[in-house]
Amino acid sequence: CLVPSNSPLRQNIEFKKKVQVVVDQELRDRLRLIGKYRRRRLFLDKVDEQSVRDAIRTEVPALRHVDFALDLSKAPEKIRVMAGHVVPPIIVEEDSSPQLQEIKAYQMLSWYCYFEKKLDDDNVEALVSSLRSTWTPLGILGRTYVANEGINAQLAVPVETMSIYSNEHTQLFERLQKMNNTKLAQPENSLVPPLNLDAQVSYDEFLKQPPFKALHLRIREKIVTDQVHAPNLDLRDAGRDISPLEWHESLPNANIILDVRNHYESAVGSFNNATPLNTETFKDTNYKLDNILKNKPRDEPVFMFCTGGIRCVKAGAYVKQQLGFSDVRRLQGGIVNYTTTLKKENKAIDQVSHFRGVNFVFNDRMGESITRDLPQLNDKKNTTQQQEFDTRAAEALVNSARQEKDTNYELYQYAEKLSGEEYGVLKKARLDAMARFPHAAHMLCGPIQGKFLKMLCQISGAKRVLELGTFCGYGSLWLASALGKDGQVITVDRDTRAAEIAQTHFNAASTHHPDWAKIHLIISDTGEFLSLQNLQSYEPFDLVVLDADKKGYAAAVDSLFQAHLLRTGSILVADNTLWKGAVLGFDKAGASFSSEHWIQREQIAREEARHFALSQGTDPDLAEREAKQSVKSERRDRALLQAMHEFNIKIRKHPRLDQLLLPLRDGLTVARVIDDPSSS
Repeated sequence: CLVPSNSPLRQNIEFKKKVQVVVDQELRDRLRLIGKYRRRRLFLDKVDEQSVRDAIRTEVPALRHVDFALDLSKAPEKIRVMAGHVVPPIIVEEDSSPQLQEIKAYQMLSWYCYFEKKLDDDNVEALVSSLRSTWTPLGILGRTYVANEGINAQLAVPVETMSIYSNEHTQLFERLQKMNNTKLAQPENSLVPPLNLDAQVSYDEFLKQPPFKALHLRIREKIVTDQVHAPNLDLRDAGRDISPLEWHESLPNANIILDVRNHYESAVGSFNNATPLNTETFKDTNYKLDNILKNKPRDEPVFMFCTGGIRCVKAGAYVKQQLGFSDVRRLQGGIVNYTTTLKKENKAIDQVSHFRGVNFVFNDRMGESITRDLPQLNDKKNTTQQQEFDTRAAEALVNSARQEKDTNYELYQYAEKLSGEEYGVLKKARLDAMARFPHAAHMLCGPIQGKFLKMLCQISGAKRVLELGTFCGYGSLWLASALGKDGQVITVDRDTRAAEIAQTHFNAASTHHPDWAKIHLIISDTGEFLSLQNLQSYEPFDLVVLDADKKGYAAAVDSLFQAHLLRTGSILVADNTLWKGAVLGFDKAGASFSSEHWIQREQIAREEARHFALSQGTDPDLAEREAKQSVKSERRDRALLQAMHEFNIKIRKHPRLDQLLLPLRDGLTVARVIDDPSSS
């Protein structure tokens, strides 16, 4: 439309400057920005740094709580948004040489906070982006829920980056306070939620039983789900946090000690003389508190505790404001902080701890053993000694027992130390994979298996090796180290990201070890590579390693024989052939289930999940989807297990293979190709 030259609207348009804002690729990836936020067109009164920053934070919610830098050299036509304060990653590059920090241990920790005023949805999404972009480079694993009301975090932080994480933790809440005037509803009026430090877990122990397998950040309606029509409580008035040592001294004289956890948690461990609420979920808490405290004097001190402290904030506010108790004392940092503090005080915790039994923790460890005996609870209806543990409580007890020393694992470590040198290039490749893919580190063959592959090559005099399954190239490097410079390793993998990492290590090996065999990396699906048409271009191999497409192992062997790539004397190696020991159960169970069985199983699982969700007041559709996915995963796992069991039988009966199945790591089958009996 035409706008008169003297119109105020025209004057307003003319004075606005058009600015193109582009977010750098690195920052896009870290924040997982969707398309519309990667490039934005802004109209500004003036193009100075502060005005641009304010406009960007308004237009791109994910950048509201992130420290970013601006390149204004081409303003106003184009302004680049880059990562500002870059968090140092575990792997850093110095002088073009990778300097790797080996993860020696993880610090288990948790923290929570409630906001004084609820955040809007945009700020919640921005907060999740900020946490992800900060934590991912530090190698942090864990599970964190973010809601309008606050944050609930349970994390495993590498000890090597713990000091950096602590600083980032403080700076995050300083930015929240500065940018959004976001204050915490902590009764102590603290600006930064304290870190609740749990145990340090060695890297080897972590891999044996990973508490977390990845970093998950989830947006939730609430960080602690209470009643649908819960009273509107002021969480700043939730009682007094008392230190673990004050709690320890006060508890013998306390008359009201409330265990604000669910029944299966109290069943395996609690404080002596505590009264468990015996809830199924936190939604039942207020109802239980009403019944337990209805005849108690309102001036009697109420001591309450939970695992990490987060549930006691809401429970304490309810007891004070709704039930009228004047003196509520909450265990600061919960059971986790109590046991950690006693250990730091060099106390014989099994003898002096008022907490007895197992602490049910909310990660995949499930149970942390504190003392060998169980508590005496103030619960006449259902004592710990009489009740039958439900499956969650039983699992916590079993898992806590696994914390005892594992002799087999210690023997493995002993054997690893005394099994010869791990070259520097190999160690760097192993540490690199562990740092980049902590949840998939188990896919590495490990030093002992790598040394075994090298020895097989040397004993057999192998010069041509085919490896199906490269991952980050650790096994490939062991093979190359055995063949000599006139040998060749052909390795195949379809994962382009892992393959790129592997190639960098192959390049480094060729520089530092020119006497090793050349490694030829092929990015391809295993099935496509093993097509007869493709295999016709290759000469026979002296050794073949199968470590990809487990369900395709049997077909791979058939293809290699049909293409005459396995000859008399060749060696075939297959990894993971015991599949975590599950093949034994399959061998006893017999045949696999029919399609009709799985359809019926899924239908039953969905119906049960919907019924339970409706009884708990949760989303029945979500419960059905999760049940369907669970059955789907179970069916997939069983199909893989069946394929592995059938492969083992196939190799055992194969007329041209003389095989040995070794219980090394996850099972390693070694087979030697022999003469065809039918040709004699």
